[in-house]
Amino acid sequence: MKRDMELIRKILFKIEETYPAGRLVIDGPNIEGYDMETIADHCQLMYESGLINAYISIDNIMDTEVSP
Repeated sequence: MKRDMELIRKILFKIEETYPAGRLVIDGPNIEGYDMETIADHCQLMYESGLINAYISIDNIMDTEVSP
């Protein structure tokens, strides 16, 4: 995957604009011109680079058991 710095910039602006508390909902940001897989890959890159504090992929959610 090639890093798309424009997409990273758009994701950061989208987080700031849409989620003032800095949180994303489970379906993540919808950014025109990019599919969810590409957005998710870039969110993971942002997490690994320290640009965001947390990132949970859909795969991790599906594999995680939640108990009361």
